[in-house]
Amino acid sequence: IIIKKNLFLSLALAAICISSCSDKEEPAEQDVYLEIVTEIQTRSTIVKTEFADDDRLLINAGGTRTTGTYSSGKWTLNPPIRLEKGETLDVTAVCPYTAADITAVPVDVRQQTDCLYATAKATQTSPVAHLGMKHALSSLAFNIQGAGTVESISFVLPADGTLDATRGVVSLGKKASLTLSVERGMEPEGWTEEVPDIFVIPNTRLSALTVRIDGRDYTVNVEHTIDQGMKYMFRLAYAGNLLALSGIEAIPMDQYTDDIRAVSYTHLTLPTT
Repeated sequence: IIIKKNLFLSLALAAICISSCSDKEEPAEQDVYLEIVTEIQTRSTIVKTEFADDDRLLINAGGTRTTGTYSSGKWTLNPPIRLEKGETLDVTAVCPYTAADITAVPVDVRQQTDCLYATAKATQTSPVAHLGMKHALSSLAFNIQGAGTVESISFVLPADGTLDATRGVVSLGKKASLTLSVERGMEPEGWTEEVPDIFVIPNTRLSALTVRIDGRDYTVNVEHTIDQGMKYMFRLAYAGNLLALSGIEAIPMDQYTDDIRAVSYTHLTLPTT
């Protein structure tokens, strides 16, 4: 009888154990949140080359706005964006931060601030969006050989525009006269460092430059298309009362180097008067 009771108790305990094990819930999946890493596509120190602490990005992830703040080499999103199973998020980022719609970001070259944007995708299985930041604007640089003082360089181009960061397209605003203050003495073979430059709205055409040298204005026709994300180096030569264009070099801003000795030009010899 004792043996039968012990056998009955053992069977009962086994049944309870099996029932208890079968009632356990499967472990819940952990939430997965969007992460971002950034790289600025440029080799120049004239434009923004890296992010610093407290820099901010406007980020749109699948229609949800969030702010990215940079600190100690990484970005923190506020609010965080949770990734759902089977979901693919289109991620768009703009720097500097703006409260505007990501498809209508105002850009104004009178502020001379580099404007960057990028797009990427993220999923629950690949939650890190790799954002290769591109330049929305373009840049003009000027190197003038000769003798005398270059006071300023003026031209007419759009002063502002609107960036649709999801497509990387800049729409043009109204044209205005823009002036780059120089106040620098020329060198016989041109400057070898710190060449004057200025951000401009792209996707337009530059017709002429007006250069003030020693209190006198000289206008030079250039007729050149300004494409997005490009650096244009204008080389001019001055002698006596004559200023002429000797060459234009177009360089993608992600390939541009500040060492202008790496840029080759056709030198122009002007007659002396």
